[in-house]
Amino acid sequence: MLFKPQVFAYYIYADHLPPLAEDAIRWASPFAYGYGLLAVFSLTMKQEEHLKVAWMYTSTLGMAVPIGCLVQSLGRWNPYNGSNIIIFAALSAGYGTFIIRMSHAFHRGPRHLKQDEDDEPPAFQGVSKQSLALDYFVTGHFVFAIGFALTMLFRPESFGTFIHDDQLPPLAEDSIRWSCPFVFGYGILAKLSLTMKAEARLKVASMYCLTLGLACLVGCYIHGNGRWNNLHFLCILAVGAIGVGYAVFILKHRHAFDRTGLWLDRQLWQDEEDLTAFWRYTSISAEQAHLEGKGSGSSALGFA
Repeated sequence: MLFKPQVFAYYIYADHLPPLAEDAIRWASPFAYGYGLLAVFSLTMKQEEHLKVAWMYTSTLGMAVPIGCLVQSLGRWNPYNGSNIIIFAALSAGYGTFIIRMSHAFHRGPRHLKQDEDDEPPAFQGVSKQSLALDYFVTGHFVFAIGFALTMLFRPESFGTFIHDDQLPPLAEDSIRWSCPFVFGYGILAKLSLTMKAEARLKVASMYCLTLGLACLVGCYIHGNGRWNNLHFLCILAVGAIGVGYAVFILKHRHAFDRTGLWLDRQLWQDEEDLTAFWRYTSISAEQAHLEGKGSGSSALGFA
């Protein structure tokens, strides 16, 4: 999607994709990267958060199936496009099966043991002003993403506002529609993250920061090809502002992710214990080495 978007011409009846369709596919690639990165992060999440991520995948990848069928019915895509629909359907069905039939699989420990979890205050009830600001920021991200995704799905032609030509090519509109489930997923995940524990929220925010930052770079690259007008910068700025917002919270106000104020205290306490243990081990090792050195010196003198 990012480096070779022209390969998607394999799925259409025309000889090649219009350049604006390739641009639309490139624009969507950071969100696809985000889905993959989130899947990796979810492997380190606890049961409840892991289950929520799986639910997001099930709903949005399942949403891609009827959207793909709609795009297919327009007559511009050949039967090979059905393989993309099947892939999305299989992934959605796989996650759905685990959620409905094997939900215990999201808990890696013995089934009779429950994970220790502190009670987390609901959204907008954190102990600090920064926590409240983060909740409002994430909610704003959710609203923006869902609104943007709805526009991509029902009014993709409106993105013709950002190009020099009079209107988008139909295949570019199809590419925008195909991409909207990823944007829906980013919005739904933002909403779900408001109910997650601090550690999982931080991982989700890191994913947003990385992939939205990548989207800015991709958007600037696309803008440089001369097909997009100056209004296109509004899209780049909107995506960049959200990515920078998450970066500020991660780097400057990390405690905002913890509404209880306990998780980071535990992390700092654990770091302090680890540091103390390290220095204790170092001092003991140095003392042992000193004693062994004295013993070796004494043995050498006795032999002489």
